[in-house]
Amino acid sequence: MSCTLPDQVDYLKYIGKKVHKKKSRHPFKSGLKINTVRAITTNPNTGKPAFQFEEDDSIVDAHICHLYQTEQAPA
Repeated sequence: MSCTLPDQVDYLKYIGKKVHKKKSRHPFKSGLKINTVRAITTNPNTGKPAFQFEEDDSIVDAHICHLYQTEQAPA
């Protein structure tokens, strides 16, 4: 019997894309509020999937980041 969670996210599709923190107004370690995902890793502090960024070498849990939308969807 196989079990997949409905809220599982394929974080690999985020590589090369820009993200921002969900509810936080705090910037990333780079000082920017929007960073580009360089790699997916595991946060050694939480054990959760995390993003590593091009702008700095920080690691942030992936579940607290959102894809940054640069354009509005057509109506």
